[in-house]
Amino acid sequence: MGDERPLAQRPQWTVVTIDGSYGEGGGQILRTSASLAAITGQPVRIENVRAGRASPGLKAQHLTAIQAAMRVCNGSLEGARVGSTDVVLTPGSPVQAGRYEFDIGTAGSTALVLQTLLLPLLRTEEPSHVSLVGGTHNLNAPSSDYLRHTFLRGAALQDVEIAVERVGFFPRGGGRMTVDLRPDRLGPIDRAERGARTLLTAIVSVSDILPPHIVERAHSEIRRRAQASGWVLEPVFVTSPTFSPGMAVHLDAAYENGAGGFTALGRKGLPTERVVEEAWTAMEAFDGSGATVDEHLADQLVLPALFADGASEYRTSRVTEHLRTMAWLVPQFGVGRIAIDEAKDRVRVYPA
Repeated sequence: MGDERPLAQRPQWTVVTIDGSYGEGGGQILRTSASLAAITGQPVRIENVRAGRASPGLKAQHLTAIQAAMRVCNGSLEGARVGSTDVVLTPGSPVQAGRYEFDIGTAGSTALVLQTLLLPLLRTEEPSHVSLVGGTHNLNAPSSDYLRHTFLRGAALQDVEIAVERVGFFPRGGGRMTVDLRPDRLGPIDRAERGARTLLTAIVSVSDILPPHIVERAHSEIRRRAQASGWVLEPVFVTSPTFSPGMAVHLDAAYENGAGGFTALGRKGLPTERVVEEAWTAMEAFDGSGATVDEHLADQLVLPALFADGASEYRTSRVTEHLRTMAWLVPQFGVGRIAIDEAKDRVRVYPA
């Protein structure tokens, strides 16, 4: 376990040592550690990287994320290669605002690389521009639609603008996402009660390689379901040149004080209506739960909440192993703590 003393009480040379196999044992530990190393200036060693996965160690996406985190703070890396299970990140300076571009080189998630960079860059004093090339719609990762609509609103990040210039589907990726951000005060995330429904935004992203009737069928199915369930609907349809065929449906459910996002990816042999159904079923389960944020947003809100100017509180639709892992990880950097009430699915985040 790393040094849990507050930063002011630690020797500057202290290396925070993190067991990357703990809890969910995946890339989340690596990315969060990289963000916190850049923010706090503390060097960190991550051992047993992704030890619980079928193919342990760094993949291209993880490597790009830690390289990006160290680039913005002029840091250095040891063990920075695909397949490595032991890496050391040593920041070289406070995080520097600027213009940055990162190419994953595969269809790996641009969203996860961006989330590694976002909080460090938001804590600088000048605007930044980031361009990312890779996948925009991935399994087991937030889509670019999720970031733009659900995450930014859920975290109340009003000074971040995300644009998708080209959609990137597996296996070739090649999507391009650009981000402009202006540093600003981070307020507490107060989502104790959800309130009434306000709007359902349905984003359908389709490769121009695919037949145009896919968009029409998706539109018809989404409209039918929204009318039946009483949602006010705002459909958004994106037909984009891509290097690989693909389609995705993202449902962004907005409430007076709540946010949930649900993405389903098309795949060969699966009818368009079934893709809509997958996203809709997940959204309906959330709508019936009374939670204020979806289960994935619950752990993604931790970093913004840790650097807010007060305590945050929200209710998740389910306490996940990712969230428990965050509660274990962040105190080791001396930046605050997370309290989880598992009986009520309630999360409280207390900055240091």
